[in-house]
Amino acid sequence: MVMALAVPAFAFEGSQDVVLVVYEQATWSNIVSDPVTINAPGEYTFKLSGMNIDSSKVATIYIKDATAVAEGDSFTGTSNLSDLTVLTKSIKINGEEVALTEGYGTGLTDEGVLDIGWYNVWWKNFIELPDGAITDVEVVVEVVDAAAAAEAPADDAAPAEPTEADTAESPETGLALAVIPAVVALAAAVVSKRR
Repeated sequence: MVMALAVPAFAFEGSQDVVLVVYEQATWSNIVSDPVTINAPGEYTFKLSGMNIDSSKVATIYIKDATAVAEGDSFTGTSNLSDLTVLTKSIKINGEEVALTEGYGTGLTDEGVLDIGWYNVWWKNFIELPDGAITDVEVVVEVVDAAAAAEAPADDAAPAEPTEADTAESPETGLALAVIPAVVALAAAVVSKRR
């Protein structure tokens, strides 16, 4: 019963080449960065430069498992990563940081693929693109252990002041309520043995 109350914690595992992709509508093609190998918690930087794309022609901006990008629709595998959270630290377009709104992905998809997007004309946008030509994009992400991310408080969260309810002694009924069914079952077993 005590073991059922334990919270399992898992640690980051795996290694995967990941790329930054800008998909543009002028030629309907991907512009793909050099792969970055994610293999441990830490910060990773993805860069694309030397482009000349009108921002109105950008369809998507995202990072994804390099194999999944290379194989496209024929990809049916999963990333070689598990138990991680990916926090977006910054996105710069043409050297200028752009504001990022909440709601973007922070981990693996339901299919188990690392695929985190910030701009998608067919779905949602979490950044606004500047007007004119886009020549370079830089994204910095921090990979953290999923268990550590779940336990860590938000950076801007102030510690809560304890209230009177927090400091008052809690009634100790929780354990008693968990043990009572076991005691009743044991008593029933003893009574049935005596008969």
